[in-house]
Amino acid sequence: MHGLPKGFDPTRFVGLEVELVSFAAYSFYLNFDRAAILTVHSSFVHQMPGDAEPEEASGHPVTESKLMQLSGKTIVSAETDDESTLILTFSNAHRLYVFDDQPMYECYTMKFGDEEIFV
Repeated sequence: MHGLPKGFDPTRFVGLEVELVSFAAYSFYLNFDRAAILTVHSSFVHQMPGDAEPEEASGHPVTESKLMQLSGKTIVSAETDDESTLILTFSNAHRLYVFDDQPMYECYTMKFGDEEIFV
């Protein structure tokens, strides 16, 4: 588990709009406007409105998903609940929890223009 870099400000995601949701065998990608990308290789939870508690974490490969509902939505809130979990809230009230739970591997990557952050 690599953790987030010291001083990382998750609010960098606020205002970004999801332009593309795509999947590969062991990762999925959220491409945003303004040249930002979130690549997830680890477990995650996609919580939708009305879900009382976050469901059990999903892993890879993703065999079914409702993540496509994030396409065209804007991030309204971004936070971390510790030094490694990223929590994004979208304009449709969906929440995405991304975990740093694989000690030997990178769990997710954030790209903001030319800057890449590996967690």
